[in-house]
Amino acid sequence: MADENNNQTLTVLTVTAAPRVGGQSLTVAEPVQGNDLRRYKVTAADAKPVVEYDTACVLADGWLDVPADGAVTGVEGQVATVVELTNSGALARGRGEAVLPAPTSTDTGEDDAGESDVPASGVLDLRPPSESMKAELCRLGLEYSSTDAAGVESWRDYQRGVLATFDQDAQSVTVTDVKTNLSAVLSLDEVRKVTRIDTMTAAD
Repeated sequence: MADENNNQTLTVLTVTAAPRVGGQSLTVAEPVQGNDLRRYKVTAADAKPVVEYDTACVLADGWLDVPADGAVTGVEGQVATVVELTNSGALARGRGEAVLPAPTSTDTGEDDAGESDVPASGVLDLRPPSESMKAELCRLGLEYSSTDAAGVESWRDYQRGVLATFDQDAQSVTVTDVKTNLSAVLSLDEVRKVTRIDTMTAAD
């Protein structure tokens, strides 16, 4: 009886990845079973995660919840590994993968008047405004992760186990320790005063 779990195999998930503007969209053919969860991880083709039956795929290890719209961000040739997990313990019950295509772009580089968006200097500056929430999160070491169907953006610091979420107004942000689920809601002015975020994963 002790060897029963050794005979269990993962359900094979049929995952497809389609290009979208700025990233890709993941689709899984099979419906989610019961109260199961689905998470994903984007890696190089030679660094795909090893997932077996009962492998715990937790947020602290870099797994991300699959957004409602399936939108992910990666580069051409990377692999998105999708897992189906138990609601309790996040234990693997299914696995699938897809190679990411190149993102598409509908930006022609010209505005309605037919003028180029590239400044005369030739320098295209993609940095966020210096007084913005995005600029403050970058300062604290976080990077963009995903945007859900409601427009809520998720930013993460994988090394410190930090998740930050904010809506389109970006006047406040919820900062969460992914290991403990402890969080704080901060205004933009309060974020500007933060010099470091300590978590159970990393505390200097």
